[in-house]
Amino acid sequence: MSAITIPRTVAAELAPRWFALRTFGNEAGKGLRLIWRRRFMVVVATTTFGLTYLGISLFIGGGHLIKDLMVRTVPALLAVVVANTAAVEGTGGIAEEINGGTLEQTRLSPASPQLQALGRMTALAIEGLAAAIVLGIVFVFGAGLDINPHPAVLLPVLLTILDALGYGLIMTALVVRVPSISAITHVGNMVIMAFGGMLVPISVFPQGWRSSPDSSRPPWASSRSTPSWPATGLARPGPTTPCPGCWSTPRSSSRPVSACM
Repeated sequence: MSAITIPRTVAAELAPRWFALRTFGNEAGKGLRLIWRRRFMVVVATTTFGLTYLGISLFIGGGHLIKDLMVRTVPALLAVVVANTAAVEGTGGIAEEINGGTLEQTRLSPASPQLQALGRMTALAIEGLAAAIVLGIVFVFGAGLDINPHPAVLLPVLLTILDALGYGLIMTALVVRVPSISAITHVGNMVIMAFGGMLVPISVFPQGWRSSPDSSRPPWASSRSTPSWPATGLARPGPTTPCPGCWSTPRSSSRPVSACM
């Protein structure tokens, strides 16, 4: 006697969703387990970023920490940490799977590549954000920075995180095409450090590079904070005068206004 199976409508509708959710969880869980096994390397990388930023800040301030300058550069440091983590860990993970032969197994999976990539990038985002949060807490409370979170920065923060993850996704995808992806990734990370506002604030860049016309004070900076420049160092300015069309406002009056036009 033969039996005819009657599929359940509800089960048939929920099966693809459950499979997608499970695939996403497996990819994200695999990434998080790898992070936990390499937690010592994560701590070392986070500490290296913090010491690098601290050394650059001391060099610019002539041995002093310029709090008003750090208020403008610490958020960029956190963004650089997320972008660097997504790029370096993403490319390293794919390269390791290529060498181990496990990447071919993921290609045989019925799950879509977009879903697998989403799970991988979620784990990388958690790792990068965890390191960024730790560094932010250390510098904000350790250096006594006067930073007051404002609701207006929520959308730029989310967009910055998505941009950093997008950069990491591009570098990760290039692993299967470019043999020297490691060198390219490190060069890209140095470019982001140089022009992302971590070394110098965005306000010193040309007007067209800024996200807003007036970047003299970021929205997260407290209105009570005033610039405190050291007596010596590279960051000591002269008397300030407005300079329309210059890279930053105000500029040092030692340079004529005509030279900035």
